[in-house]
Amino acid sequence: MTIFRQPALLSILLLLLYKDAKSQDLTEDGRNGCIWQGGSISRLICNCESDAEITIKSGSISSTSTSEIIINGCKTLTIQQNAIADLRNLRMISLNSIQSIYFESDSINWFGYRDNAARAVEEERFDVFENNRLQ
Repeated sequence: MTIFRQPALLSILLLLLYKDAKSQDLTEDGRNGCIWQGGSISRLICNCESDAEITIKSGSISSTSTSEIIINGCKTLTIQQNAIADLRNLRMISLNSIQSIYFESDSINWFGYRDNAARAVEEERFDVFENNRLQ
């Protein structure tokens, strides 16, 4: 292939691939304005710059102990399929002053825990959308 004969092109391609694969954590892009807050409640808070476009995908919120996601002021928010599926302790999502929000199929479903009558903790699937409609 021609690209292997061009070391400069190959190194640029590898650098771009590395940059994309290195991390998906939302807190690494300063335009997102995302920070983690810990304590008794672990939350992700994003106060975006007005032109920021956030995409939440599987793995971009790294802590399974996250109980709240708060996103404010972004131009565009896209939530991809199974983006929050592994956030077992998630209890609240707050989206404020966002110009455009796109939900992919199965984007707002996750597996959490609930107490049953016998006080045994069971895993339960939660889904904000039912039959493609917001509940």
